Amino acid sequence: MRHDLHTRAATFAPDTYDAETNTIEAVLSTGADVQRLGYIERLPVANADLRGIVGVPVLDAHNQGSTRAVIGAIEKAWKTGGEIRARIKLSSAAGRRRHRRQNSRRHLARG
Repeated sequence: MRHDLHTRAATFAPDTYDAETNTIEAVLSTGADVQRLGYIERLPVANADLRGIVGVPVLDAHNQGSTRAVIGAIEKAWKTGGEIRARIKLSSAAGRRRHRRQNSRRHLARG
């Protein structure tokens, strides 16, 4: 069975963060061409089929090397204003890692 891996940078909208549900909205695509190593990636928004996207893992910085890079999963996706947007349910484990990382940076000595 062949599994293709597709990557795309997402722009997060911090004012959409919901602490109660631990979700955030992100722009997955504006339809703009993206230069990749050896090819140009095109994701036409109008033709995008979003039916299979719910539950897809969201990775931190395209890191495919570890399951620890999974920061959440897509809960809902839709098209609006020429964009593909998604509501992402953030992983509680990702939040704990981020909190530890931020706290450890705060306690570093600088010379």
